[in-house]
Amino acid sequence: MSVSPQEVVLEVDGMVCAACVRRVEKTLAKQPGVASAQVNFATQTALVTLEPGQSPEAIAQSVTASGYAAKVHDPERSQEREDEAEKQWVKQRREFLGALALTLPIAAVSMIWHHRADWVNLLLGLATLPVVFWYGRRFLVDAWSAAKKRTATMDTLVALGILAAYGVSTYGLIAFWGSSNPHALSEHVYFETAAVIVTLILMGKVLESGAKKKMSQAVGQLLNLVPAKVRVVLPDGSEEEISLNQVRVGFNLRLRPGERVAVDGEVLEGVSHLDESLVTGEPFPVIKTVGSKVTAGTLNQEGSLVYVAKLVGKDTLLAQISDAVQKAQGSKPPVQRIVDRVSAWFVPIVVAIAAATLVGSLLTGLAGDQAVLRAVAVLVIACPCALGLATPTALVVGLGVAARRGVLIKDASALEVAARVESISFDKTGTLTEGKPQVISVEPDSHFLPLAASLAKGSEHPLSLAIFRAAEGVQLPEVTDFVSHPGKGVEGKVGGQRLTLGSPVWARERGLELPTSTHPGHTMVVLSSDEEILAIISLSDVVRKEASSVVRELHELGYSTSLLSGDNQTVADKVGGSLGIRVVLGGLLPTEKLGVIRHQQLSHKVAMVGDGVNDAPALAQADLGIAMGSGSGIAHEAAAMTLIRGNLGGIPSALGLAKATVGKIYQNLFWAFIYNVVMIPLAVAGLLNPMLASLAMALSSVSVVSNSLLLFRYKWKEVSASPPPSARATQ
Repeated sequence: MSVSPQEVVLEVDGMVCAACVRRVEKTLAKQPGVASAQVNFATQTALVTLEPGQSPEAIAQSVTASGYAAKVHDPERSQEREDEAEKQWVKQRREFLGALALTLPIAAVSMIWHHRADWVNLLLGLATLPVVFWYGRRFLVDAWSAAKKRTATMDTLVALGILAAYGVSTYGLIAFWGSSNPHALSEHVYFETAAVIVTLILMGKVLESGAKKKMSQAVGQLLNLVPAKVRVVLPDGSEEEISLNQVRVGFNLRLRPGERVAVDGEVLEGVSHLDESLVTGEPFPVIKTVGSKVTAGTLNQEGSLVYVAKLVGKDTLLAQISDAVQKAQGSKPPVQRIVDRVSAWFVPIVVAIAAATLVGSLLTGLAGDQAVLRAVAVLVIACPCALGLATPTALVVGLGVAARRGVLIKDASALEVAARVESISFDKTGTLTEGKPQVISVEPDSHFLPLAASLAKGSEHPLSLAIFRAAEGVQLPEVTDFVSHPGKGVEGKVGGQRLTLGSPVWARERGLELPTSTHPGHTMVVLSSDEEILAIISLSDVVRKEASSVVRELHELGYSTSLLSGDNQTVADKVGGSLGIRVVLGGLLPTEKLGVIRHQQLSHKVAMVGDGVNDAPALAQADLGIAMGSGSGIAHEAAAMTLIRGNLGGIPSALGLAKATVGKIYQNLFWAFIYNVVMIPLAVAGLLNPMLASLAMALSSVSVVSNSLLLFRYKWKEVSASPPPSARATQ
């Protein structure tokens, strides 16, 4: 009997960019017994597939030995990790605010007061010291650490920029102090450049840390759907409250109204309705009787049940969904920020050019101080200000435009992926449909609706509430002797006549014959007297008003679409057909939706649109997860894009904005590189001194920012509702 490979999640601390990701992946790949390793910079984790018999702890130790702290992920540490993330975010925010408080006056004085006294420049240098060497110390330390590992990272670029700017300014402060030209010193110091670089990068770290903090909470929120305490039924019939982690297979557990199922099991006693939308996405509660299966996390509506535990702990379906979300997030391609990708070769080349300039200048007989200035000019002209601004400025504008239009995009990688999406898969319930039952028809006559609504008024069942809402504004007759029958329906006297409102099964049990003509895909509720059926009420979930227009717009833009539903194939086909979606798959469990997404990813980039916990694994696995604003918290965290207003109309424009924003990023990088290609040779030739180099660097940054601001002109088109389709959906 063969043993399956083991998948292990490692928590890796100390990664600062894509170069670190590559180093950790190389370290893991060299270890014996490692079949594959995928490192996720965003989540600071590594998903490692080990051959049977290998020790996860030994693999973690190998990563630690390479310079990055690693340990095997422990789900029970989720709260501890959340606390650590919170502390890290608070610390980084405090450092950013401290640097900002010093940088603002430094920048203001430098930009407004051009011809300053020597003592003012000295004060600027002293004020910049804590910004660079205290608030910016992490960049310097990490850059030095990367250098010892013979690699270059984003911190290398940052450290190079701030040290070059501060070093040149310090040199100018010393060299031109007391110069006969009273303005010479002011023209050779650029302390504000070093301070601004540190402050901007710290701001980015704060935003990044905040996003990671939210990501770390996703699995914890999912696991909180199960109760911490349960009531176990003892052999003598008495009941005792115990902790969830004490539950074992075979325990009999009591489930009272309003409680959630603790573990997967099978009903032994009682009748009730359970809200299983957590697993299937279905808005209608499902009746549970003796022998029915129950799933951890599902919500009991009205009756009391006793069920036997069949699967506990990590074996429950809810735990499997949680595990699927985590592994899907960890198996995503590493976040490859554009600047980090080029830093591996850009920084060493710039340093080599500067060194060659220094040596060449000395060999040609240039004075030592002039040779140093020429080499420093190369470093300043290559300072990564424009490169550093290329991505964040476009992101700030692009994400701002999207947010004002009701679309929340999590990070830069989401925008980059959204720009390359070719196919979009939709969940059905609560996404393409409203997710709420509505009365579709009352046969043979709508005059029976007030009678049904008067009975429904006394019930909290979702179908009863839908019937009651349908009769809003109508005078309802009085009901007496009202009785509720859990799992069946309700009854009472209306105008002296005893009437019942309930399921078709209950009507048949009472000897009543239902008409043969039914509405496939609709849920039926029967209004009857003791002798006959008075009316058949058909209920259904309805397609969102804007869904048809959105799907049509996506098709016109060249996207392919598909529908993935937990509902039966007949109902799914009905919805898909009404919207023009050709690929329709029904009856899917959460893990099966995830499998479909994986299959689609073999040929193209895929977006998944959903709203429920049952969609979370697919949302996390998709290249781009899009969550409805009205959906569950775990769906929001698993997705990279959230439609805050719960409306599909923004999807086409959001994808278009992503393409426009990524286009601006590439344009910015192109111009930043062109700037370096043109300016570095001028600095090597001695045609640029550090002052002019600094000015040119500032102008390049202005051009990048100006180009990014053009995104404010993006024309957002909110797709509105078309005439509602004739077909309606039920769940």
